[in-house]
Amino acid sequence: MKTRINFFEDNLKPKIVLINLNFLCAMLVFCLLIVIASWAVLSAENGKVERNSDQLAQNLKMKKELIDSMMEAQESQVQDPSILAQIERTQSKLNLKQSILDELKARETQKSNGFSDLMIDLASNHHSDLWLTNINLDERKLYLEGTAADSAALPEWVNKLGKAAYFNGKEFAGARMFRNDKKMLNFILSSELDDISEKAK
Repeated sequence: MKTRINFFEDNLKPKIVLINLNFLCAMLVFCLLIVIASWAVLSAENGKVERNSDQLAQNLKMKKELIDSMMEAQESQVQDPSILAQIERTQSKLNLKQSILDELKARETQKSNGFSDLMIDLASNHHSDLWLTNINLDERKLYLEGTAADSAALPEWVNKLGKAAYFNGKEFAGARMFRNDKKMLNFILSSELDDISEKAK
């Protein structure tokens, strides 16, 4: 007859700690604050571009009035080669400023739409073991910085993002994981290698 003795008591068994509701709520609030802050920065930049656009539009209006007055003077007088040359130069400057104005408006629209798509995909593909602390997006690059509770969470999250609409066809130039002074596991994802190199110093 065999007798079994359990030396592995309950107090020695590993305990599973689940994320509680308070922690989850705090994370949701933190993510919401990041989205609000990013929206505020985008709104400020949008306001700056609008002011520049208004100034260019005002300059265009003045140039058009000058051209109209020159055209009227031309019709009432004998054609002067110097006046014609001045009109052509003014018209060329006007066309150049109009193209700059159109380019600024197109870039701002593209940037706003791109940022909205990015935030929607990030929110839709949230990973419970990591959170973002810095998001930077412009016409040339995308920069993401955050903290992870588990080193395996980052590649899982990146693979998941690769299937999202915004990240389809896009690639990160580099990635880096490191522990900060508080022993937290931080990560950086960037479309430019310079950002990774600067953080590595």
